[in-house]
Amino acid sequence: MPQAYLDELSKKYNKPVSELEPYWNEAKKAAGESYDEKDDKFWATTTEIFKNKVNKHMGLKEMNKYENILNEILEKKEVQNGKRI
Repeated sequence: MPQAYLDELSKKYNKPVSELEPYWNEAKKAAGESYDEKDDKFWATTTEIFKNKVNKHMGLKEMNKYENILNEILEKKEVQNGKRI
C-alpha cells in the first residue's frame, strides 16, 4: 500500500487513512483479476482504480453536501417570496 499517497488523500479529504484503506484493497483485488502482482501494470491499474473509487466516493459526498445547502437556500427564498412549489 502506498502510504505516502494514502496520507496525501487523507489530508485532502480530511478522512482517516483507515477509511481509505478498503478502497485500496478493493482496487488491488480488481487489478488482480487482470494482472499478476509482479506485472508493472498491476500496480498502475491498482492505483488508477483506487483513485477513481476514492474520488467518486468523496466527490459524491461533497456534491450531496452542496446540493443540500443549495436546496436550503432555495427553500428559504421561496418562503420569503411567498411561493411554495
